[in-house]
Amino acid sequence: MAPMMMALAAAASAAAGPYPWQNDSLPWPDRISNLLELLTTTEKAQLMGKVNPPISRLGIEGYNYRQGTPQQCNSGYKTAMPQNLGIAASFNVTNAFLSGHATGVEFRSDHMDYAQGLTCYGPMTNIMRHPLWGRNHEGYGEDPYLSSQMVYQMVKGLQGDDDKYVQVHADCKHFSTFDGPGNGGSAWISDRDWFSTYLPAMKACVAAKTASFMCSYAQLNGVYGCNNHRALTEILRNTWGFDGFVVSDMGALHGAVAGVTAGCDLEDGYGTYIKLANMSERNTTLIKYIDQAVGRLLTARMKLGEFDPAQIVPFANPAQYNKNRIQSPEFMKYSHDAAVQTLVLLKNEGNTLPLTGSVLAKVAVLGPGGNTRDHPTYGPGVTSNATTVFTALQNRISASKVVFSEGCSGAACEAYNHSDVAQALQGATSAVVVLSGYEIENEGRDRSSFDLPGSTQQLLNDVINTKIPFVVVFGSADPFNITGLYDELPALVQSFYPQEFNGEAVASVLLGEYNPAGRLPYTWPRTLLPDPGLDNYTMAGKTYRYGETNVLFPFGYGLSYTRFNYSDLNAPASVPTCSSINISVSVTNVGKIPGHEVVQVYVIFENAPMETPTIQLAAFQKVYLEPGEKMTVTLTVAAQQTAVLNASDYVPSGGGHGPRPPPPGPPAPCTNQCCKALPGVLIEGGQDMVKASDANDCCAACAARASCNGFSFSTKGCWLKTHVTSTTNESDHTSGIVIKRTGCNSASAAPTPPSPPPPVWTPQWLSVPLQVHFHVGGQQPNQPTSIPSNILSSEVTMTGAVQPLEGCSEDNLYPRLVAPVLPANGI
Repeated sequence: MAPMMMALAAAASAAAGPYPWQNDSLPWPDRISNLLELLTTTEKAQLMGKVNPPISRLGIEGYNYRQGTPQQCNSGYKTAMPQNLGIAASFNVTNAFLSGHATGVEFRSDHMDYAQGLTCYGPMTNIMRHPLWGRNHEGYGEDPYLSSQMVYQMVKGLQGDDDKYVQVHADCKHFSTFDGPGNGGSAWISDRDWFSTYLPAMKACVAAKTASFMCSYAQLNGVYGCNNHRALTEILRNTWGFDGFVVSDMGALHGAVAGVTAGCDLEDGYGTYIKLANMSERNTTLIKYIDQAVGRLLTARMKLGEFDPAQIVPFANPAQYNKNRIQSPEFMKYSHDAAVQTLVLLKNEGNTLPLTGSVLAKVAVLGPGGNTRDHPTYGPGVTSNATTVFTALQNRISASKVVFSEGCSGAACEAYNHSDVAQALQGATSAVVVLSGYEIENEGRDRSSFDLPGSTQQLLNDVINTKIPFVVVFGSADPFNITGLYDELPALVQSFYPQEFNGEAVASVLLGEYNPAGRLPYTWPRTLLPDPGLDNYTMAGKTYRYGETNVLFPFGYGLSYTRFNYSDLNAPASVPTCSSINISVSVTNVGKIPGHEVVQVYVIFENAPMETPTIQLAAFQKVYLEPGEKMTVTLTVAAQQTAVLNASDYVPSGGGHGPRPPPPGPPAPCTNQCCKALPGVLIEGGQDMVKASDANDCCAACAARASCNGFSFSTKGCWLKTHVTSTTNESDHTSGIVIKRTGCNSASAAPTPPSPPPPVWTPQWLSVPLQVHFHVGGQQPNQPTSIPSNILSSEVTMTGAVQPLEGCSEDNLYPRLVAPVLPANGI
């Protein structure tokens, strides 16, 4: 190095602080290596908890990972963005990106001191597999491809677009199965279903470079989510290349050793990881795992710019990140524009909607959702400026022409007030019935029934008997059983949770100010068939992808106030394996008003050598057309969407599927005699020992591993095999069981490194020669015959050799969106 360059480098290092880790010109790994050398074991264990204390001697401030949890960064920090399920219904990835962008900017602007924390526990990436789960509104619906596209853009928006630093930490949750109902239990699932349905959205988070994942409460085939070495290490890190940190859900960690060796770095819970300070004394194997975890956590904090000068961190500029950003006009506009796009028009018999002319002489707004600003947990409190459906209609029509009756109490619709409803309906020329899901669907509040709640049916019957035109607005995330009333309900709208602009969005659609263009992100069943068990995660017969037949409204379905025609479908006759496929189609607005259409491409595998979904979404694009306008739309089907999965259908017997042959490749699980014989074993002493201060640590660590290598156990205990050089002496004490080892502290004892674990078999996506049949149109083709379809079809042959998908170019799998430039001072 030239003398001048050496002087500059030395000056920079000196200015940064006395330690190399404080030198912002050094690579992250070098800085982390220095920090790990300086930290004590106790300090490292403290850094693995949700609230990090300051380490003053090294110049490290405190940090609170839990600060983001009241809002969870799922639907806005201060500006209440629509819930994620509604964002998915918009079928517009820009809404997911801008939702993340606004949330990230506001969160950063409110937490510029770092100590408050800049880790957002969101977005939720779990698939919707059951219509009664209370947390469906937090996710993006039942389709892995749609969810992947939305999740990718949400993470990109949250974290910002910088090669070195991040705006905030995104945290994709809950890895890898947590799809309700209930918080916990065990997911018994085959590799085929796991990799083709539950994991794609998680993998999209890795592609978006999410800072973190949250492991779930639920067990996967009998192994807790935060103790699952195969999921957290073999797949998430070794196969997918994730280099961020993993945090446990609150209280989801089962044993300190089991968690850290499986790949869980941060505990959001009750002080389990602090025990590692004593457990790791002289245990080089355990220290290695602790250093890995702490290194990942400190790297994540470094990427926020916490330890670097503000002038070099793009997200630390006070001119662009300040209190003026919070609920700024631009972010409120994002929320409004997204909100109107989330609404799905399900039925519009006789053009009941939009409400115009004489039917507006007196409008009765009824139901528990008609005049409320309530919304589910994990959304910010909406401002006092937010309007309800009732007030929004009053503002547009006339306060004297719009009346309101709740009719019943709360979302459960209890204590029905017939006389109050009758009074509101007296002389009414139209009615708007707004139902609510608030209070009956939320975290910890799974729906107990698919039926309409409480006295809702009585309320609807009273409206039906008036013979006036009316619309039912479902202000909920999940569907309801309306089969018995369907023929008597002239107009139906699903609004999900638009949040800040709930009233504005609903009113603008009902009155025709906005032409609805949302599409269902899930299948709306006619009735709920008997469930084989909530811990049975098999996809057979579930969702549109696997042939669900009990359908009222299909996935991807939604009506418009105008009509669109499709023509001139163009697709190649054949393409080589490992190739994306470009499909073009002409779309014409043949109606009389402008509107958005969602062009959807579905793929059916004709002669696949392995099991595939019956049909699946492969591409989509939302377009806007004036009346009479014709547009050629080109969509790209990525190689991933025509690939097949080389996976087993084997499900462990605990799933209730009966005996099946085991999948090829994976090693047999450990036979943990220690856990069976002595589940409360306590282990102490010796250089190679794990100090287990609770009942789960040692044995859970063994059980979480994919094989028994690296562990040894007997009927009296289990331990890591690190410095085993002499005979084991064991003693059984009556007050608790204490397994002690002697001879390990001998100066002549030479360390024996543990044997590397055998490779874990992982299913592989393959691009293979086959025929695929494409359906292109505005709605998913497998829909009720009573709803007209507009579908064009084409067949494409994939030719050539079988190729692993990892070798295919996937540059076009996710569109790259760029956030608007932030004006100075939030103006």
